[in-house]
Amino acid sequence: MSRTTLPSHGDEFEISCAAPDAEIDLRAKPLKVTFTGSCTARAEAGSGDTTASATLKLLSVTLTAELPDAGGAEDGGAIDMRLDDAEGHILLTEDSSGLDLSLTFRLAAVVRQPGGTMELRADKPMELRTRLRRFPPRGDQCQLRAPVSLVVPDAPDVTVLQVRNLPLVLGTA
Repeated sequence: MSRTTLPSHGDEFEISCAAPDAEIDLRAKPLKVTFTGSCTARAEAGSGDTTASATLKLLSVTLTAELPDAGGAEDGGAIDMRLDDAEGHILLTEDSSGLDLSLTFRLAAVVRQPGGTMELRADKPMELRTRLRRFPPRGDQCQLRAPVSLVVPDAPDVTVLQVRNLPLVLGTA
């Protein structure tokens, strides 16, 4: 594989995101939801030079899912997740057989339900990884490295939302 698969410094990409079988716990209740959205990234350090890696700064991440409605005050509604830090990035590392992609960022979320709205923050950065044949990705699926808990900022010991599995499919938007 030639090194031309890595983006050049300043290149900007909009990448579609979909996780049709995401597994979450909302207030300790397990749910399966479908997240859709996108992320925008710009190539920065190491991009387009002689190294076999590139770093892309995440400029935005948005993921939205509708919640199942069983009729209760805590049923139905939606979850809107977004980038919550300036440190979010994509790291691409190239070898002779392809590219390793690591997507790392901290999340914020808004949970909107009939009983009210909650603003949440992740307790740690989310990290997803995959192996690519080319960049930008075209239907490649990332796997979440470890569950991520989202908490109310004023009560960081109480997990309101946990993302347990996020099989995120990345494509060209």
